[in-house]
Amino acid sequence: MKSLFLPLFSHALCKYDVFLFGFLSVILKPYFFPDSGDDAIVTVLAAFAAGYMTRPLGALFFSHIGDTQGRKKAFLLTVLFMLLPTLIIGSMPGYHTIGQTATILILLCRFVQGFGSGGEFCGIAVYSVESAPRHKTGYVAGLVRAAGFYSTAIGIAIASFLTLPSMPSWAWRGAFFFGGCVTLVGFLLRHRMRDSQVFEKAVAAQKIQRMPALTLFRKHKQAVMSVFFMGGGAYTYLYVTTIYMNTLYDKHTFISISQTLMISSAMLLIWAVITPIAGALSDRMGVVHYLRRLAIGGMFLIPFVAWLIFRMVSLESILMLHIFLSIYGGMIFAPYPTFFKKCFPVEVRYSGAAFSNTMGQALIGGTSPLVMGMLSRLWGDALAFSIVYIVASMMILGGLLLVTRRAYQRK
Repeated sequence: MKSLFLPLFSHALCKYDVFLFGFLSVILKPYFFPDSGDDAIVTVLAAFAAGYMTRPLGALFFSHIGDTQGRKKAFLLTVLFMLLPTLIIGSMPGYHTIGQTATILILLCRFVQGFGSGGEFCGIAVYSVESAPRHKTGYVAGLVRAAGFYSTAIGIAIASFLTLPSMPSWAWRGAFFFGGCVTLVGFLLRHRMRDSQVFEKAVAAQKIQRMPALTLFRKHKQAVMSVFFMGGGAYTYLYVTTIYMNTLYDKHTFISISQTLMISSAMLLIWAVITPIAGALSDRMGVVHYLRRLAIGGMFLIPFVAWLIFRMVSLESILMLHIFLSIYGGMIFAPYPTFFKKCFPVEVRYSGAAFSNTMGQALIGGTSPLVMGMLSRLWGDALAFSIVYIVASMMILGGLLLVTRRAYQRK
């Protein structure tokens, strides 16, 4: 377990950049997007979703390196693709200075950042679950999640300080410059890591594939689909709670952006505390049985709570919903990386995890705040929450069904 300190800590430093744009979406809209009102909210959420479109490509690129040349080399390279866009966004002039060029550059930065992120999380997750004791795989998966949440919570707290009314209007840029600095530290730390022992044994046993992606799609299509469905559902739980909920404070309350960010930071601490506990619980119950119960509960419980909350909207009711979704989301989100090890053999594990996971993020999870915003404008918040969470829970159940069917077919 001691060998996991460096990868978890370096992942925590890098994760800050991925969430920052989404959490600052409310304050970024007047700088880089010319629309006003609700249209600007939808536009900036679309820019957030754009960062997920290139994740599958990044996943294929970096996972090929990870499965052929080692896990360490792959997630060393991913850091550079997240470092540069963060620094560019922090230093770039706004729409009123360079016009639509600012909007285009923001989208390009999100595309590049998404490309790098497509291989970063899965690289660390695969490395960690491969290095974990068999009876603690869920717990280690929860620790990977918690590391990212802790760093993001600290980063958002810094961002909330920089957006106080007493701070100058350009102070939000400091959050991006800080992100660039901590990502650079993460890059340096990863130089000190050794590669996964599981991968080294696979090299010694000559199991390494020249084209792991081809092997993956030829022999492991059902595993790809199962992780894709579970990832899409799990990341919907994450991004609706951590990104879309911020727009509700802006829409229904009169609190400042800085106060909204402080609430978001506190909610991420809930995720950080819950995820290792939930991961350990999944080890005790069995991860498939554990997630099946939670997904079925989410189909009914979350819509019921949402209907109650939105009958009388206030700061207190939105805060209660935010806390509830953070606890429940953390429980269902934590053990998901254990399926990277459960579904894929070592020679295609990075490729399978990265591609399936990022496709779920790109097509489902990353677009869920945008879908929520559109559905909310059409039918109201309560119905939008019900539809999105029922679909997300059904996707998780579908992925679990494929996992159990695959296990049965192997017998």
